[in-house]
Amino acid sequence: MGFGTRPVGADAAAEVLGFTLKSLQILAEGFEATDRTGAIRTVGFTEIARVTARKLPDGPPFSGAIFLDLIPSATEGPIRILPATRTNYAVLPGTGATSHENFRRLVRHLKAKNPAVTVDSASAPHLEEGKGFPPALSTTEAIVEYESQFGALRAGT
Repeated sequence: MGFGTRPVGADAAAEVLGFTLKSLQILAEGFEATDRTGAIRTVGFTEIARVTARKLPDGPPFSGAIFLDLIPSATEGPIRILPATRTNYAVLPGTGATSHENFRRLVRHLKAKNPAVTVDSASAPHLEEGKGFPPALSTTEAIVEYESQFGALRAGT
């Protein structure tokens, strides 16, 4: 967690953002996502339409944590992966020592399984080329605006 009882980094992001996962299992044909309530959702690779990555504000409480959204074409919310999400990255080709590298490996694997998936143009330099950071959500207002694209879907998270 963090200092005292206040969460920091990915733990703080999990407290604020909707759709955050406790764990993600990468399966032969897709993902088994377990959210913070213990609800399990299975999504096939071909159901993912779009991928985005965002960086949360630097400094407390978020410490610049990065998250990855795998967004299905259906009206379900994203599969949201934080650095703290327990994920079986070992099933993916290659190795990754950091969450950034593992996110990139996951995106490469997803694109190999589903060539129709698109990577958000603002996230592509980070996810596909390994350059810099994804776009920053540098204020609370920016976080709220980003989350608003999922509208009423957030109610259940």
